[in-house]
Amino acid sequence: MTNQLSNTDIELVSGGDLSDTFSKRRRGFLRNLLPRHGILSGQSPRHNKDGELQRFQNPVEDYPKGYPRLSALMASHDSFQVFRRFSNLRTRLLLLSQDRVALLEKKLDNIDRDEGSPLFLGSSRRDKNEERQSVISDIRDALGTYDDLLERNSRMLAFGAAHPRDVSSLQNWHMGNACISREEMEFLDRREGLLCLSQPNDGLVSWLERFVSQRLMHLIKVGHY
Repeated sequence: MTNQLSNTDIELVSGGDLSDTFSKRRRGFLRNLLPRHGILSGQSPRHNKDGELQRFQNPVEDYPKGYPRLSALMASHDSFQVFRRFSNLRTRLLLLSQDRVALLEKKLDNIDRDEGSPLFLGSSRRDKNEERQSVISDIRDALGTYDDLLERNSRMLAFGAAHPRDVSSLQNWHMGNACISREEMEFLDRREGLLCLSQPNDGLVSWLERFVSQRLMHLIKVGHY
């Protein structure tokens, strides 16, 4: 069964504006295209070094069900590199580490203030105060932990948020395959705390939209859609 676009629809499309009719038909065409090429059935696209889609293939189903298959899917496209950020836990650890350093700082200040030998304060080589040396050693370790946490948290904050569309794609794939424990896939429900390791890249979606738009324009011109 074929539907004909009106002259108005064709004029809108050919004029560069995507009319509502054209957009709806493109979305419908895209929905028909995706299952045919395996995107919604767990198959993954192959991309070149620039992230552009080359062709569809079916490597995911070659892996055993479970984490091997999920890992293959998530590795098939950069936008599927979605993980939890754990911001609350990271902040909690930072606060605790910060407080430990602050306590040691205060302890060292008290030791210095109570020092009875000015020589020990004026020469680290001649400092015989073992308590001070012990506290300084603890401070070195505590600051190392604190700095490490700061750097890690900074790197985590630099990652962009996962795109809701990509999260939904992973959830839909899981619903269709059900090869991972439901509890272990609940991390995808925490959308506000999900990050994506890659930079925003709509290479796959852009390619599909261009393909569908070109295909629809061709069908419109030949009068088959």
